[in-house]
Amino acid sequence: MYIRNPPPGTLDQSGCLKARNDIAVEFNKQLKQAVMELRTQLPQAALTYDLYGARHGLISHDKEQGFVDPLVRCCGARVNDYNV
Repeated sequence: MYIRNPPPGTLDQSGCLKARNDIAVEFNKQLKQAVMELRTQLPQAALTYDLYGARHGLISHDKEQGFVDPLVRCCGARVNDYNV
């Protein structure tokens, strides 16, 4: 989620809300643990996870990927002052 004119200290270096990203990071940490447990229970299964990491990588390296305004492309459509 992106907010135009956010309060100071609420954004990370990529312009994304720190609190929302912290939630996504914690979710992925717990998801990774669950996937590791599933892999021991289901050794023949192929499991994929951490879409946040791939998306954040695109935003963090926006210019190298050819994005002019990565938050518009990666954070969704703008509604009022928010990208959702």
